[in-house]
Amino acid sequence: MGNWISFYFSGNQAWGYIDSPEEWQRIREAYKGAFVNLLNARQNPNRNDPSFGFYPEHTGKDKLGDHGKRNNMDIKGIE
Repeated sequence: MGNWISFYFSGNQAWGYIDSPEEWQRIREAYKGAFVNLLNARQNPNRNDPSFGFYPEHTGKDKLGDHGKRNNMDIKGIE
């Protein structure tokens, strides 16, 4: 998977620094039934580090799914 690009995620079902593929798997499982929503989480443009979520401060154009594609993350839904 190469070098992992850490990011922060703010959601109702899961949150925290996602600093490994294992942590990303934990978030994917938490959003198993709403995976498309997870990929549509927007970036917080007021932070210097990548930060994605669903709260009012997450108004950026970049989405978590786009970040995942650029960084070779597994962005397939879990069945």
